[in-house]
Amino acid sequence: MTKVPAGVELRLARAKKLMRGEMLHLADVEKDFKDRFMGASPLDHFEILPQDDVNFRAYIFFKKHADITECETNGLSQAMRDVVHRKLEEYGRGKRDEITVDFEFDSYEEVVRNFEGNYFLRMRK
Repeated sequence: MTKVPAGVELRLARAKKLMRGEMLHLADVEKDFKDRFMGASPLDHFEILPQDDVNFRAYIFFKKHADITECETNGLSQAMRDVVHRKLEEYGRGKRDEITVDFEFDSYEEVVRNFEGNYFLRMRK
């Protein structure tokens, strides 16, 4: 087994700590969001990722492309935005006026059509 130089080991430990801090409670936000909307809406997939401590990107995927417009019109998209902000605040990530959440709405249809059905490839776009 190769020994990692002390300086590198320390930098790796710091990077891991930083990553844990950036990811803190985001899995809880995802779970709560899915519990609220999965099955009760055309939601297909949801992920929230940190950009840094106060900036996030939330990906909301509906089943069909037409669901994006319909949910924006009927208020469901705004309700989803509100839940994300409320959960981030509830889990101590910041109040609505202290953080930025960039929301991206898309559909599973588009992911299949343009990204081989792979959400990860879509989110890297």
